[in-house]
Amino acid sequence: MTFTAIDFETAHASFPCEIGLTRVENGIITRTESWLIKPACFPYMNP
Repeated sequence: MTFTAIDFETAHASFPCEIGLTRVENGIITRTESWLIKPACFPYMNP
């Protein structure tokens, strides 16, 4: 089975601050990537 998993991290409520992708092929992780996103609520984030 081959699939890509997606993960969103949020800074405050529904504002994303990071997205991550992981590719799995035949049960083995073949690639992982992540990116930071400046959320719309910046700089008023909940620590």
